[in-house]
Amino acid sequence: MHEKKKFLILAQSRSGTQLLRALLNSHPDIHCDGELLHRNLQYTGFRWLRELLRLYPEPLLHHWQNKASEPVFGFNMMFYHMIFPKPTLLRLVNSNWHVIHLMREDLLQIALSFLIASRSGEWHREAGDRCPQHTFTITPAELERELIKRSKWRSFEIELVKDIPHREVLYERDLLYNG
Repeated sequence: MHEKKKFLILAQSRSGTQLLRALLNSHPDIHCDGELLHRNLQYTGFRWLRELLRLYPEPLLHHWQNKASEPVFGFNMMFYHMIFPKPTLLRLVNSNWHVIHLMREDLLQIALSFLIASRSGEWHREAGDRCPQHTFTITPAELERELIKRSKWRSFEIELVKDIPHREVLYERDLLYNG
């Protein structure tokens, strides 16, 4: 039996991971899960086990990979899902995981999207969903803090994948429909 092809999508939140996952999952040979290493997932009630799996996620990933019937398996991951991101990524790459680094150029859009989603509790919409009718006030200081954070995260991600083989996907160039 051939080993499944494995990939992870490394991105910060609000960068298009939901869209990329939906596109990948539309292929019959690909199964792409969400944020399997998110610290708030309740796959176990034991906090120490969740933290251990953030240090050494390979057993958990192997479990989810085996549950999927498709020959290609992947999932979303943010750098802050890992306690030590660089060594964890290197171990995964050395175990034949492929890295897709998804970025969104428009940091202002990421910051606004995050602030609106965190206030409304509506994190994802799909085609055909009604547009929410929320009104929010976002102060310049809040927006500035979020922009600074997102800029630092982008720099960290770029440095993180610098010496790791990866494929770059740019939201605006590769995913956004401009028709």
